[in-house]
Amino acid sequence: MRTYIIRIMAIIVLLGSIGTDNAKAQARIDTIFANMPDSLLPYLTRNNRLDCIDFIQNNMKAEVENLFGTKSELVVLTDDYLQLRLNSITTLEMKLLKSGGRDSVVCLSKTILSPEPFSELTFFDTHWNAMNVDFKLDKIIDLIGRSDYIMHEARLSKDDETVTVNMRRIFSKDRELTGDTVKTLKYRWNGTTLEQKL
Repeated sequence: MRTYIIRIMAIIVLLGSIGTDNAKAQARIDTIFANMPDSLLPYLTRNNRLDCIDFIQNNMKAEVENLFGTKSELVVLTDDYLQLRLNSITTLEMKLLKSGGRDSVVCLSKTILSPEPFSELTFFDTHWNAMNVDFKLDKIIDLIGRSDYIMHEARLSKDDETVTVNMRRIFSKDRELTGDTVKTLKYRWNGTTLEQKL
């Protein structure tokens, strides 16, 4: 009898671990977006986010009125990527990145488009706990050795685990504009951080 109980308990533990592994493997951006803390996205309530997901999955325009009285629209939604237009000058992108057998990493890019595109890139686990990833947009300026490239725009890829960074030079009116005004760098996720793609 004791052996029978031990076997039943072992099966229960095994099934529980399989369920946990499947839950990790099936993490989807729509669920993570729906559970996003209001503090990270004060524009939209949870109901707003759920409406956007429902609309776009039913081939409808995924536009809602946000808490500031303007329109926000979920423009693109796949299993691991989304693009959201918060307002006329602000976009938000989210991408699930694989992380060596652990839960996926959520990469979040928020971009202010005016007067020049300027992004903030942050990383979270799938429960929206901040992660310390060794990659900072402002450090790229030091790496390229050009202090006049001061505006950085980060675009996440819908199709793969890459981030395209556009560095822009900003000039005052009394300075002559010479050379390239935009330098583009591409980075690939390696499981723990973003490394420059050659």
